[in-house]
Order: sequence, then structure tokens, then C-alpha cells
Amino acid sequence: MLTKKIIESEFSFVDSIFGNAESYCGTDIFDQHGDSCDIYFSSMNRNVTQTQIEIYNSFKKGFKKYLPEIEKFLIQKKKQSQEKISNSIRDSILYFDVVHVPQNDPKYDLVLVCSKTFKRFLWFKSDISIRVEIRNESIISMKITNDTTRDNE
Repeated sequence: MLTKKIIESEFSFVDSIFGNAESYCGTDIFDQHGDSCDIYFSSMNRNVTQTQIEIYNSFKKGFKKYLPEIEKFLIQKKKQSQEKISNSIRDSILYFDVVHVPQNDPKYDLVLVCSKTFKRFLWFKSDISIRVEIRNESIISMKITNDTTRDNE
């Protein structure tokens, strides 16, 4: 479980060159979903709120409840050209790449960026990246995208 003290002492503080965006950046491990995941907590005046910490800790504790919905979405939204390799997509590991916990965002409480790498043909591999937006411990939107920095809208 993360605490404010751990975030402020063990995470790197990143100040934006442009504008007033700032955040704390660290890594965490989600069992069976990759070796590490980048964690970002948006901050204001170098402060992370207790609400953000609670949102992250709740996600960390119960992230497995989101997996069936994400997996189902990935299979349903695959491209027509990926139909023949749907078993390869389904069987590949869902990697957690980034978890972002914004501060007082009206749209979402947490953003999960995850991906799958799968064999396309012989030794050729492909990636699918998905942006999952969560509010009040429910997925509110998911989108397969090449630019996971943009809101799903």
C-alpha cells in the first residue's frame, strides 16, 4: 500500500517545462501483468491528495476485477484483419504499462494504459494498446489507440 510519505520520498518529482503540470513518477508491479508499470500521480504545489492515494491503493488491491471486461473489449474490437489471429491475441499477456492518477479530474479518477503483444505471422509481432478510464471504481470508457495520452472522449 502506498502512502504519501512513500510517494514523496521514493517517487521522482517531474516538473513540467511548459505550463503548470507536475507529477510524481514511480513504478509498481502488478502480478502476471509485466515486470513493471509506470505510476504517475498528478500533483499541485508538490502535493498529492489522500483521495488519489486511496484510489490507487483500491485499484492495486482489486485490479483483477477489471480484467474480464478489458479482455472482452479487446476481442470484440479487434480489426477484421486480426480475425484469424484472435486466439493469439486472447492468449497473449495483458501488460500494464502506465497508471495515471489525476488530481480532481472531472472525467475520471484513474487511467490505465495496457497493451498486448502477439505473434502475427511467423516471427512478426504486433501490439495493441488500450486506454482505460475509470471513475468511481467502474470503467467508463476504453479505446484501442496509438496515442494513449489523449482522452477517450
